[in-house]
Amino acid sequence: MSITLKSIAEITQVSVSTVSRVLSGASVRVSPEKRAEIERVAATKGYQPNRLARGLWRGRTDTIGLLISGLRNPFFVEILEIAEQFLSESGYQVLLEATPSVRGNYHTHSRLRGWPVDGALIWAYPNQSIADVLGEAAREVPVVYLGYERFDDPATSFVANDLYHGGELVAQHLLERGYAEQGSLAYVGPQRVGQGTFQRIRERDEGFRDYCAARGVTTQFIETPATESIEDLRADGLAIGEMLGKLPPSQRPRAVFCVNDLVAIGLYCGVQRAKLHVPDDIAIVGFDGLREGQYLEKPLTSVGLAVEELCRNAVNILIRQMRGENEPTQVCLPPKLLPGGTT
Repeated sequence: MSITLKSIAEITQVSVSTVSRVLSGASVRVSPEKRAEIERVAATKGYQPNRLARGLWRGRTDTIGLLISGLRNPFFVEILEIAEQFLSESGYQVLLEATPSVRGNYHTHSRLRGWPVDGALIWAYPNQSIADVLGEAAREVPVVYLGYERFDDPATSFVANDLYHGGELVAQHLLERGYAEQGSLAYVGPQRVGQGTFQRIRERDEGFRDYCAARGVTTQFIETPATESIEDLRADGLAIGEMLGKLPPSQRPRAVFCVNDLVAIGLYCGVQRAKLHVPDDIAIVGFDGLREGQYLEKPLTSVGLAVEELCRNAVNILIRQMRGENEPTQVCLPPKLLPGGTT
């Protein structure tokens, strides 16, 4: 157990309030020699300040709630690591709220309710809100949403990825490579269901489909189960790849665009097991730009999202809000096509 303020006060023969003010850097009438003695005793005895108590006394805790779901997917782990790094460099400690599934309910698992935080970053669908986690306290907490556009709520700050344009980039790439002239194009992903969660999102599949339709190219849809564990996503892709490998060339899509890299990696392995060649027999495109995709025998063509820029923007916006700049900021970052050996 670390030494207390009271113990330091007894050793240095000053009041507890004097010790507290010296160690917090506040102004106090004490000689340079006594200040040095207090600091020396605190250091040698291993004093650790109670950040919560000090934060409440100062009116802030220097603690940011970071809410990320889907940590079985390395894409979300990268967001967590980069956001935490930027917050730490800005002098904030992080209180993490995580769920294993991207569709996890924060309020079910929440450790943040009733815990004082100065602000929050949350990865959430447009129908999810920080109020689900903090309840009425959310009114007083600055928040920046990550990942998805919220243009229908002008009072909300967000930093999003332009997923729709990402889908357009994939379609443009496949059409320019001539795959639509050689056969059909397909999108592989979960079916959109329900009101709210998906229907208000301009997603990658829409961009892909709309770009193709505008050029007279029809696309087919291959559904994956609505699972989110990293093992299930890869397994879904593997099963679909093996299924496609059993089809005659006339019934098999010439190129497939997968909802994310994990499904694409599984599908790549599935078509290889079926003795098909990528991209000669079937071209494959993923989404997210995971490093894992670059370690395939033929590096995966994917769409890279500006994760570092997303986190940096979100942290900077949140810090400005915590300093009293209440003007909402909405940022939508462009994706980038990352051509590889699978197309």
